[in-house]
Amino acid sequence: MRKMPIYLVFSRTGTWLSRSIGFVTKTHYTHVSISLDSSFKTMYSFGRLDPDNPFSGGLTTENIYTGVFQKSPNARCLIYKLEITEKQFLDLEREIKSFFDSDINYRYNFIGLFGVLMDKPIHRDNHYFCSQFITTLLKQSNIWHSPKIPELTSPTDLLNIPNKTLIYEGFINELDFSIETQVALIWQIWIVLMCDNNIIIFILHILVLFFSLKINSYFIFFIY
Repeated sequence: MRKMPIYLVFSRTGTWLSRSIGFVTKTHYTHVSISLDSSFKTMYSFGRLDPDNPFSGGLTTENIYTGVFQKSPNARCLIYKLEITEKQFLDLEREIKSFFDSDINYRYNFIGLFGVLMDKPIHRDNHYFCSQFITTLLKQSNIWHSPKIPELTSPTDLLNIPNKTLIYEGFINELDFSIETQVALIWQIWIVLMCDNNIIIFILHILVLFFSLKINSYFIFFIY
């Protein structure tokens, strides 16, 4: 059965809301988005509609290299990959599309955050916070069913999803290109090293890797 990758991107920026949530909950990551590919240039979540306006919250697409993420130089992220079936992937695409194609003006569920803290669900029609939205998508796509209702599910709860693979953890500004591309390049160099005695070709591969791209310590460790 064919497997399709999706990505959960946990983050913590320097916005007042992120700092407040982190201070109260004592959690390392306060926001979560979902991406259907490893470019992370089109992620889906509930967050700021305008990076400069903290009160303009709602259904949005996010690019991990721009917007709020770019404005927070010390922002960190944690990325997990989930392998799902093709049917689950298509169902997830359909669920996301239904949100964005709808005429409903979806808004951010600020009040619902207090419900999570008090363990008292606060349901508001057409209002979601990030983890409530992601949990709803995963449930409707039959990918993962949270033991909590979406209105009480926090980003930390989503870390309990089984069978996920850690892809990256670190500063967002060090995530300069597709993680999958990093793995492919490293694999290519490994093949050259093991199968090709041409030292010039090997050196060229090294130069491309280290001077055209920035590799984080996780993958440098993997090479050695």
